[in-house]
Amino acid sequence: RYYAGKCGPDFACGAASLSNLWSDIDQTYRGEPLAELSCSYSDHAVWQEARITEADQEFWLDHLGLDAGPVDLPLPAPATSSRDGYLTVTLGTDQSALTAMGERPTPFFLSVFAALLQRYTDTDDVVVGVTASTRDHPAVRDLVGYFLTILPLRLPVDLSRSPSETARATDRLLASALLHRHVPYATIAAALRQQGADQPDPARVMFVYDEPHQASVQGIDVEARIIHPEVSVTDLTLFVRPKDTGFEVSVEWDGRRYRGADIDHLVAEFVRMAEWAVSHPGSPWSGLPHPSDVQGPSLNRPIEPIPSLIERQVRTNPHGPAVRCGTQRLTYAELGDRAAWIAAGLAERGVGRGDRVGVLLPRSTDLLATILG
Repeated sequence: RYYAGKCGPDFACGAASLSNLWSDIDQTYRGEPLAELSCSYSDHAVWQEARITEADQEFWLDHLGLDAGPVDLPLPAPATSSRDGYLTVTLGTDQSALTAMGERPTPFFLSVFAALLQRYTDTDDVVVGVTASTRDHPAVRDLVGYFLTILPLRLPVDLSRSPSETARATDRLLASALLHRHVPYATIAAALRQQGADQPDPARVMFVYDEPHQASVQGIDVEARIIHPEVSVTDLTLFVRPKDTGFEVSVEWDGRRYRGADIDHLVAEFVRMAEWAVSHPGSPWSGLPHPSDVQGPSLNRPIEPIPSLIERQVRTNPHGPAVRCGTQRLTYAELGDRAAWIAAGLAERGVGRGDRVGVLLPRSTDLLATILG
């Protein structure tokens, strides 16, 4: 039995690159020389940049808008910074069930993930990054490399619609986005920043659907196993991989932002929602029982006070947009500083905890800072 490994968080590629890699290894074992490459990775980058049109960039600016922000799960941060985590569970739903529904796995599970994030954030839409292949030029067919891009999808979530409806709407959105996949995510972020977007890096939560990879070397079947390096490059990434029976669901997360116990609950809820969606494809999402009404892990947690939530954002996202009123804008750091300054001024005047203070201010950023102070 032989093992081949690649360690480190900097290695990422699509299934086609893995297939090429194992093919080269197999050819080398047979003593056959490898063919000269017809082009380089830098050639592909130049070719890809030349394909970007003004319509491509306009699509992403229109799709995301200037108010799109990263998903911020209202979960308490760890008391102390911990190592990034990785968790894997099994989803018993069989692939044939999705086939019978007429659903493709990627948009189906992506729409379930969006509905899950909506339940946590209580927002009308969520931004989720999705990987897509950019291996379009025939000259790069045999290359090994990072021929992937991130599509920052702003997914509307309407719980009055059914899982089938949301999956098909997600499928249509994904198809539209793929037509403009040649724009690198960094270019999209730069364009958002130039236009004055509140948060130019919205895709901090990712979704990846991994197709199984089959390979052989000298007639020996190769089995791929994932050994997580405990380094997460995003706040949170959800992976779904088909297996012989059911699916494997994995999550990696930033240990500075989330606790392992809360991620356990999140994954359990994703599995529950996916199983419910398969068994109730035509029922509205609003009919899904709340976790407190079912057996198993519960998402019920003590409600965190608003000042505590803002204090956490000051620590973890100080430069993120906190409040906007007309042309006035404050980051979380600025909001925290202004609230602390107001609190100090009140304390100097003898105001203590529990005292009542009247506030008479027009709608403005100062109003929120004063209420917090």
